[in-house]
Amino acid sequence: MPSRGRWKANAPPKFKFSRKVSSSQLNPISGPNVADDVLERVSLYARAKKIQMVEKKPAKAIPLFWAAINAGDRVDSALKDMAILMQQLNRAAEAIEAIKSLRFLCSHQSQESLDNILLDLYMRCGRLDEHIALLRHKLFVLLQGLAFNGKRTKIGRSHGRKIQVSVPQEERRLLGKLGWALMLKGDYAEAAVSYKRALFMGHDNNMVCNLGFSLARQGRVAEAIEAFKKVGPTMPGGGTNLRSKNVDLRAFETAHGMLQRLKSLILPAPSMTVEKNNIEMASLFNEDKEEIFLQLPNNEEFEQTVMAAAILTPVVKDEIGSEW
Repeated sequence: MPSRGRWKANAPPKFKFSRKVSSSQLNPISGPNVADDVLERVSLYARAKKIQMVEKKPAKAIPLFWAAINAGDRVDSALKDMAILMQQLNRAAEAIEAIKSLRFLCSHQSQESLDNILLDLYMRCGRLDEHIALLRHKLFVLLQGLAFNGKRTKIGRSHGRKIQVSVPQEERRLLGKLGWALMLKGDYAEAAVSYKRALFMGHDNNMVCNLGFSLARQGRVAEAIEAFKKVGPTMPGGGTNLRSKNVDLRAFETAHGMLQRLKSLILPAPSMTVEKNNIEMASLFNEDKEEIFLQLPNNEEFEQTVMAAAILTPVVKDEIGSEW
């Protein structure tokens, strides 16, 4: 056996670990342009986002988003964020032109989100014809199986929560928005068709309520009454969050009020005489006595009532930049 001394002689040397020295300590950077060098390494999109989110200066961030788009720096997100900022600053018309002229620079995957932004911008500007045309185009693409980038579902946002959105759910959402836009335009017959198609996929208190308004404006009072009767205080199998319950309750209260108003126009009071009843019923007909319509003080007042009372279907948000 080897002696203990031999083992000591062949033992590995003891290493001394020294403190790690950074490259900046070995070669310190000095000079007045250090901050400028650091800023140049930061992307234009990141600088614009910082000004938007940290400094809270949206007007100052818009030119930087423009610069990021021109430089090819995260063009998809830059265009979406810039359009949203323009909308917040009441520059919706500029945002529409920006999206139309620059969307060819964006990827195929971002086109659907840009369409969703355009829908909001068209509604903000009152450009209902373009809004309706885009909704119909999106429905056509959806029914052809070309939406969601070929997938059957996509990730969306609803009240800040990420959710899975299926093709039937998206079709129902678009039909509800189309019905609302047609109501605003005054095309109540087409609006009723859109709402009926949407309700064929499932019950929704808001859509049923708006369907009742569409039918009432066409003079189809009996059908409108039947529609309003189907609006309950809560939606069957409805959502559990407080906002959904409040919206359902508002729809129920609106439908109940309109139901009583419509019934009062058709059903005579018990004390009403035959002659008075005939006069009241005659006032429900137009000059040619061919169809019933709502007898209200004037059309403008009823339009204001419809716009104030009719309820939009809750919209699932799309991903916009770092959000839908």
